[in-house]
Amino acid sequence: MSKINYGRVILAGLVAGLVINVVDYVVNVPILGKQWEAATLALGVKAEQVSGQAAAGWITMDFIAGLFTAWLYAAIRPRYGAGAKTGLCAGVATWFIMHVALGSLTWQGLYPLSLNLISTAGALIAMLAGGWIAGRLYTEEG
Repeated sequence: MSKINYGRVILAGLVAGLVINVVDYVVNVPILGKQWEAATLALGVKAEQVSGQAAAGWITMDFIAGLFTAWLYAAIRPRYGAGAKTGLCAGVATWFIMHVALGSLTWQGLYPLSLNLISTAGALIAMLAGGWIAGRLYTEEG
């Protein structure tokens, strides 16, 4: 079994993270932004007061998700084979782990289920795209 090419993991992960960020932005700002703002205000938090730190946090998390997805792809590639299917598997696994954890925001009554479900569906698209990109860019050579 060959070793993981960490340089390619970083490259693939950062590009995957960029793609994840773009999809998440489109879903959660132009499409769901007003709903997120209303739900956050219902918690007693003015969205404009935390928008900078929230953006920084979500952008960072999406890049971490991209890096994790690329690493997971590289780790499972010897068993599942190279290609899009394995990349999609890595993306789904990352999505599942993240969104089970983020589901706690709904289970604890902080955000509406409908809002979280729509955002989670968008995140699945984002993670599938990120996994596909990671699978396309990662190679164990050079």
